[in-house]
Amino acid sequence: MVTLKMYDGLQTMDNPIAMEETTMFDLASLTKMYTTVLCIMKLYDEGKIDLDDRVDKYLLDFIGDNKEHVTVRMLLSHISGYTHTENHYSKELGNYYADSRADTKKIVETIPLDEAPNTVYKYSDTKLYAFS
Repeated sequence: MVTLKMYDGLQTMDNPIAMEETTMFDLASLTKMYTTVLCIMKLYDEGKIDLDDRVDKYLLDFIGDNKEHVTVRMLLSHISGYTHTENHYSKELGNYYADSRADTKKIVETIPLDEAPNTVYKYSDTKLYAFS
């Protein structure tokens, strides 16, 4: 269990309720970020990945739609051009739901870029999925 010191005593939400020192928070959304970054740091330290390499060096089908210009650094910095509105959590979306590593790889490779690489900052889970 993670214990954090309260700041203002209120949760940020439409109907805030008072927090207590025992209030628990879901940290699941943070795990993909920390595990991805720590793994990339290890690979970088071992010389197995270069942040300025194009992503298609590691994901061979990461091509088309201007993706050949996307680097590892751009993915990690959220400036790769991916939209920030994809929904990967609904089975109704068919191939946009990742049940396996192969499905996740397909998502990363098939979702089009929303912007030109290295031009706009947009947070998106897709960038982190690329390294899963």
